[in-house]
Amino acid sequence: EISMLRSKLPGPTEALSLAQPLAPALRALSDAELDLVQLCHNSKSVQEVFDKTPETDWAAAQRLLRLIDAGYLRRG
Repeated sequence: EISMLRSKLPGPTEALSLAQPLAPALRALSDAELDLVQLCHNSKSVQEVFDKTPETDWAAAQRLLRLIDAGYLRRG
């Protein structure tokens, strides 16, 4: 199932960045979501995010997909 989730994300060498314009309010995010947004902002690739997050790959992939779908993160 993790491979199915990861197939919905950008490739491992691609980056995730903050959406611009950033329409949704950051204050609506949980602490764990904010940590993951910051990690994406500071990382060069999706794989680096997975390598550095303390979350399991499954939890991180689910959270990343929610952040993309909600308009916080985008490819690139």
